[in-house]
Amino acid sequence: MLVLCDDYLKSHFSFLCMMCRSVVAFEFSYEEKGRLTRLIHDSFVIKPTVLAVGSSWCDSWMMHTADVSIQVESGGDRSAMCEKRILGDLLLSDLGSFK
Repeated sequence: MLVLCDDYLKSHFSFLCMMCRSVVAFEFSYEEKGRLTRLIHDSFVIKPTVLAVGSSWCDSWMMHTADVSIQVESGGDRSAMCEKRILGDLLLSDLGSFK
C-alpha cells in the first residue's frame, strides 16, 4: 500500500481517517490490513476503538491488532473450527445473527 510507505501520504491519509466515522478496506492483503489497522489504532491523539470484521486467516493480523474483532464463519471445513475460534473475539455463522 503506497500510502503507508510515504510519510507525507501517510499523514494525509491519517487525517482523512480521523475525519471518518468508519474505514472499510476491501481487497487488501494480509499485511496491508494489519498495517492499516495499526495506523488507525496508533495515529490519533484520541484513541478510537477499532472493530475488525474478517473471515479467514488472511484477516488474523487485522483482528489481533483491533480492539474488538468479529470473525464471520465462511463455511468450509468444520474440522478446522478450533483454529477459526482463535482469530476473533466473536465467531458468527453470518452477520445476520449479530443483533
